[in-house]
Amino acid sequence: MEKEKCSVLPVRLTIIAQTGLTDSVEPLTQASESPSAAKRRLYLSICILYFSSLAFGNASAYSSPALCDIRQRMGFTAEDSDWFGTLLNIGATFGGLAAGGLINLIGRKRTILLASCLAAGGLINLIGRKRTILLASCAFVGGWGFTIAAVSPSMLFVGRFIVGFAVGLVALALPVFISEICPSSSRGVLCAASTVILTAGILQTFVLGKYLGYIMLALASMLPSIVCGVGVCFIHESPRWLYQKGRKDQAVEALHFYVGPKIEAELCVLKESLDATEGFTLADIPYIYKPFLCTLLAMFLQQYSGICILLYFTHDIFESAGSTLSAADSSRHVPATVLRDLHSFVLHS
Repeated sequence: MEKEKCSVLPVRLTIIAQTGLTDSVEPLTQASESPSAAKRRLYLSICILYFSSLAFGNASAYSSPALCDIRQRMGFTAEDSDWFGTLLNIGATFGGLAAGGLINLIGRKRTILLASCLAAGGLINLIGRKRTILLASCAFVGGWGFTIAAVSPSMLFVGRFIVGFAVGLVALALPVFISEICPSSSRGVLCAASTVILTAGILQTFVLGKYLGYIMLALASMLPSIVCGVGVCFIHESPRWLYQKGRKDQAVEALHFYVGPKIEAELCVLKESLDATEGFTLADIPYIYKPFLCTLLAMFLQQYSGICILLYFTHDIFESAGSTLSAADSSRHVPATVLRDLHSFVLHS
């Protein structure tokens, strides 16, 4: 216990020297606030962020049930249908490239928010995780707005591209944000749960798509991003990103929000982890970059296996196959099966 106090004290003195903070950084409610209050705030924040994952799933599955109605109302050709489905990936490519920089620039929270409006690769480092998420939520709303108000195929294409851009932002900013605010003991489960929520969004879209036209389905798909965009305004930025950007007083405030009054140990771990990454390159550590490249290759092959085509055109595939079930009913079995398996994986992890 004495050793732990000695290791925490220098970090605390360093924070005070560099930021001008004093022992008053402890919240005024320290005596009355329990750690469970901070834990409730943490899990509520993560639930808010999960709505962006739900929006991701809605966007991914939208084209499959919606194209039937769009073809009738807009006179889509086969080529138009192909472009409508794949424009999501094109937009997501730009969104992902943008988001990488954004989560470090404006923070994790704002990166998720911006993803609703724009892109994430550079954004999460440039404007932060929170603002990137906020941007993504705005982009989702804007993209679905184009879809709802479309009077021509070109407007549908623009809306689909913007929604794809938001998907790219969320895909990068969301897991980074969650991993940086949740405790290490539950980090794996909470990050994996976002995939379960994403799959639930896919299933939700397939179910609603049987009963709703493409306009009402787009409106339903817009709702999760609105909830996320509003909710993310009331949570704090990632403490790690704030500390990395030299905003140590705000990092302390964010730690109080997510951890509670006793944050010395968290500050110690945060400072040590950031110091360890200074001058770090993957090329210097073969036992890290080799497994990383193998994992990257597996993810690359997954995307080139045709998984997106199956998702975007599930309804058409089952209809062409001549299934005894209707195409809409058959489509629901795909995400339902995946959701069941993912749920089992998370529960046993």
